[in-house]
Amino acid sequence: MSATAPPLGSNFTPHAGAAKPPPTPSIWAIAGRLSRTQYWAFAALGLILPFAVWALLSASGWIDPVFMPGPGSVFARLGTWLMEDDLIADTGISVYRVLAGFALSAAFALPIGLLIGAFRPVEALLEPLTDFIRYMPAVAFIPLVMLWFGIEESAKIAIIFIGTFFQMVLMVAENVRLVPTGADRGGTDDGCHARRDRPAGAAAVGQAGHPGHAAHHHGLGVDLPGGGRAGGQPIRGWATRY
Repeated sequence: MSATAPPLGSNFTPHAGAAKPPPTPSIWAIAGRLSRTQYWAFAALGLILPFAVWALLSASGWIDPVFMPGPGSVFARLGTWLMEDDLIADTGISVYRVLAGFALSAAFALPIGLLIGAFRPVEALLEPLTDFIRYMPAVAFIPLVMLWFGIEESAKIAIIFIGTFFQMVLMVAENVRLVPTGADRGGTDDGCHARRDRPAGAAAVGQAGHPGHAAHHHGLGVDLPGGGRAGGQPIRGWATRY
C-alpha cells in the first residue's frame, strides 16, 4: 500500500519530529522571571531568615544580651510597653511631630519651589544655596536647634522641617520645569494651554510633595518610586539629581 502524498502547499515534513517547546529559563538568569508563588516564597524567606539568624546568635551566648537580646525578650518588652508604659501615647506624639514638621515644610516649600521652577531669576537667586544645604544631614543642625528652640516640642518639629524642606523645594521646582508651556508646544498665550496644563502642574507638585520623596535622605521616610509623569513628560533626572 503506497503512502498518501501530502497536499500541495502544506508544511508537512516527512519523518520530522515534533517541535520541542523552548526551555524554561532559570529563575537565576539575568532579568529572569518568577511566578507569584516563587516571589512570595523568596519574600517570606527574606523576612524569616534575619529573625532566625538573630535568634541563633542570641541563643548561642556569643553576644551579651545587653547588646543583643533575643526575639522573645524583645517581644515581651514590647507587650509590657504596650500594656503598661503607654506605647500608644508615645506613638501619637511621634506622629504629631512628623506631621507638623512636614506640613510646615510643605507650606513654605511648595510656593518657593513653584517660583524657582517658573522664574529663572528666582532660580538663580535661591537654588544654589538650597542645593548646597540639602546635602547637610538634619542631625547636624541639632546643636543650633537646641540653642534656638530649646528642647521642647518646637525643637523636634524644627528638625523634621529642616530634614524635609530643602529637598521638597528642589523637587517641586524640578517638576514645575517639566510642565510644558504654551511656547514649548508651539501654541499661543491665549490661556488654552494654561487650562490644559493645570492638572499636569498639580500632579507634578503632588509628586514632589510626597513625604517619602522629600525626606528619604534623612531617614524621615522611605518611598522611592520607579518614576512618574508630569504633563505627559517623564520625570527625568530624578535618580541622578536626588
